[in-house]
Amino acid sequence: MKPLLPPLRDESLLSWVNRFALFHCGVSAEEFCRVIGLPQQELIIGRQRAFSKLAVIFGVPVEQLRARSHYPVSSRVYGYRSENFFQEFLLRNRQTFCPACLLSDIETNRDGLRVGAARINWTFSPVRTCQYHNVPLVRARKATSNGAKIDTSYLKPDIADLEDILAHSKTRRPSELQGYVEKRLEGHMVSSWMDSQPIDLASRSTEMLGACVEFGAHAALSKLNEDNWDHAAKVGYEFTSRGEEGIREGLRYLLNSSEKSQAQSGPQGTFGRLFHWVQADRGVKNIGPFKEVFREFILDNVRVEPGTLLFGSVVDQARVHSVASLARKYALHPKTVRSALTKSGLLRGSNDHDSMRQTARVQQAEKLIKKLVRAVPVSRIPDYIDCTRAQAQHLLKAGILKPVVDDEKKFSGRHKGVDSDDLDRLLKQMRKNGKHVVNAGLGMANVGDAADALHVPTTDIVSLLLKGGLENVELLPELFKFRSVLVDLTEVSFKLGLQDGETGVTISDTARELGVHLDVVRFLLSANVDPGCCGLESCGRYRHMGKMCDLVDPGSLDKFKNRFRKLSQIEGYWVRDPERLRSKLAERGIRPAWDPAIAGAEFYRVSDL
Repeated sequence: MKPLLPPLRDESLLSWVNRFALFHCGVSAEEFCRVIGLPQQELIIGRQRAFSKLAVIFGVPVEQLRARSHYPVSSRVYGYRSENFFQEFLLRNRQTFCPACLLSDIETNRDGLRVGAARINWTFSPVRTCQYHNVPLVRARKATSNGAKIDTSYLKPDIADLEDILAHSKTRRPSELQGYVEKRLEGHMVSSWMDSQPIDLASRSTEMLGACVEFGAHAALSKLNEDNWDHAAKVGYEFTSRGEEGIREGLRYLLNSSEKSQAQSGPQGTFGRLFHWVQADRGVKNIGPFKEVFREFILDNVRVEPGTLLFGSVVDQARVHSVASLARKYALHPKTVRSALTKSGLLRGSNDHDSMRQTARVQQAEKLIKKLVRAVPVSRIPDYIDCTRAQAQHLLKAGILKPVVDDEKKFSGRHKGVDSDDLDRLLKQMRKNGKHVVNAGLGMANVGDAADALHVPTTDIVSLLLKGGLENVELLPELFKFRSVLVDLTEVSFKLGLQDGETGVTISDTARELGVHLDVVRFLLSANVDPGCCGLESCGRYRHMGKMCDLVDPGSLDKFKNRFRKLSQIEGYWVRDPERLRSKLAERGIRPAWDPAIAGAEFYRVSDL
């Protein structure tokens, strides 16, 4: 039939047939199909027979017609261009139009036809806004004919009605999800995670996640209107466009904001409609990769008992414990469990008062709670290992013994106790090397008595034992516990460096002898008097307040006193005017042996005086 009536931009095949019929025959698409012997349903569904018949009548290739219509691929699955999707992605039986587009088509009066044209994208469910006029699409609430009959009456409406609809339409931009769908239908790849699955599954999971995040996990989704779903699409796309990481962020938001306790309703109470949507999948219509991401998130963050059927698969092993499940398993009060898990940093989830929403990894949580069950209170450690209270405190402070949970605070609690296994292990490690005796040998003492005799912390000797640093060790029967390990006082003294070199004068005594500050003595120990000869000489070291300090050789101290004088010790020194003597010495060319600003004191050579 000539002349050929070309399609409009983005026009659907059904709309093209309608305009073709009006142009050539002056009849509607419904009547035109009867004239040419084409069942209406075949055109609506997009069967190959319809394309072949229309190609002859229109005088165009089948591919040109097929590019403007969806078509069946298999049972309940349709295709459009290079995309396949379930039939729910289509809205064949719902009249959808943009009032601004129809008004523009009618006013243009193209080819003498005062009729609107339907755009192919209007038939896809995520498309809810006109991309050219930024107004919401009008979409019929109910099916008009169950998709069995063609109804193009909405393409030639009353202009006044269209103008009224447009006047009351709000302005909005297409959702990001709609933009994604339209670009993908044109063959563009946008998001790797969403592109990896059928377009309808990516769209539906986006809308469902967005709806639950925006309107609540237990919102009545059937009552949401097109505006609500458009907003849900915008919210959901913020998460799904970032793939698994973004989806987990959206799910975590639902987890933390849930109004129902997991202990009462499990994951279905936490995730509501989203959970039921995925759980209700029976394989007839695949949910897509969203299901696996969702399942993994639940297993990682919600207590699911082994044997539970979750999204079509049985859970073989729980990954996390809730506070409640741990309390039940180990017969502890939930507050005790939560306190230990919180202070250990193992709890994950919301920080609100509902502890039931917080979980911890099974292996880590059970290891901690088993320690808590075996914990020996700090006050009972002396009785348990037969040591003094002070020794127990020192072992804890040094980190040789560690509490079940060290929260670095002074608050008491069961978590501050020490695992009895750790206490037993300490005694065993201390007794690892040594010879068994009935009575202590000469010069031997238990660890506590040795520490008191040598004035060193008990932990220093214990550390030597644990590192295997002592050779002469004796072991009394195990019943003496901490006191059963005997060490050689002489060996310990040597290994700890308590004796080094010869006896000398301490720095503080030297400072008093010279009438100077301690730092002056330290300076003189390193300052040269003659090449290779310091002002004071060190003869050894001694332990003072946990540090090794130099001892001053008495001979070098006597020699220094004979060779040097402080300004205040020189005849003629007047405390009220030291500058007089200093100037007098300077006039005679006598200068301090060291710069007073560096040495900290003003010394002169006796030979110069």
